[in-house]
Amino acid sequence: MNPKQLPASASIPRKGPWSHRFLVLVFSGILTMLVYWLLGFALRDIGSFPGPDWQAIETKHLDPAAVAKQEELAKRLKSTQREIKNEGARQAILRSAISNAQTTIGQLEGLQRLAIEKGSALPESEQTALTDARALFLESQRKSQALNDAVAALKETEIQLEDEKRTVDESLAAQRGAAQAEHQELRRKHNLLVATFKLLFLVPVTIAITWVFRKRRHTVYRPMIYATGIAVYWKLGQVMHEYFPSKLFKYVLIFVALAIVLKALVYLLRQIVAPKRDWLLKQYREAYEKFLCPICGYPIRRGPLKYLFWTSRSIKKMLVPQNAEPTADEPYVCPCCATPLFEQCNECDAVRPSLLPACDHCGASSVEEAVEA
Repeated sequence: MNPKQLPASASIPRKGPWSHRFLVLVFSGILTMLVYWLLGFALRDIGSFPGPDWQAIETKHLDPAAVAKQEELAKRLKSTQREIKNEGARQAILRSAISNAQTTIGQLEGLQRLAIEKGSALPESEQTALTDARALFLESQRKSQALNDAVAALKETEIQLEDEKRTVDESLAAQRGAAQAEHQELRRKHNLLVATFKLLFLVPVTIAITWVFRKRRHTVYRPMIYATGIAVYWKLGQVMHEYFPSKLFKYVLIFVALAIVLKALVYLLRQIVAPKRDWLLKQYREAYEKFLCPICGYPIRRGPLKYLFWTSRSIKKMLVPQNAEPTADEPYVCPCCATPLFEQCNECDAVRPSLLPACDHCGASSVEEAVEA
């Protein structure tokens, strides 16, 4: 690669003031979010048509007689459990009455024993109370036994109802399994259909923005193209992640990443072999700013820097000798790679940088090719 002068038509990008660039960045970000929301609204409308009806599928698979029997058994079981609870409350009341009767009988019998020990008879009122307490105790015992029998019968009925309901539930569970399998299959087809419609909308948009990016990315409208492209590709990745199986999506993602990395490597390698004017001009400009040869990086030792040494990092901290004697500005060739770095201008005869497009004295532009492959 033989470096020569850059042509006069080499494009110098106009950056504008920092406030203007900041506003461009802000509005580009806003444009990205607006395009993303717009695509989201469109995709939500596309996927809004109804999917499979679970209620209809379940009704088709379930036996109506079994469903009715399940509901009847559930009602009877609930009623039986409620009766058991009520009988249990009655048993608690009877237990309390029996306990009170036992306490009363014990107290009256104690008074009767004391009266017998003293040789006297128990008063008639207390004797009547003792007789009534014993009768109440026996009646409560009889009622308690009847309640126990009723609760036992209800418990037996509850067990039978639970067994019948369990059998019906198992039968309906098998039928619901078939309904769920059909619903899942219909849901899968519905999701595939939704994904197809969404991709039919997104893929042409993606292709269009990719074509615009390839054709117009170097124009003044590139921030708009980048903002729209980011939103479109972001939404496309979301749709693929949502509807594609995770096993398939990870391969799609890795292949896309590989394509991007390979594209970037090819671009960088081509820039090294056959650099573009803008890229080459930037390289030359940065090298001249650091007083380094743009081709081999050797220090440009001319003028006050003739006997100094520096690198691209130390040049900013280096102090130029103030007492250096002025020297004539003469053409200069890199002693390391023999590249002409400073030459005499054809217009004003002053010495100008050989690899930059214009003379810094008269502004005359070069008409020769910058690089010869």
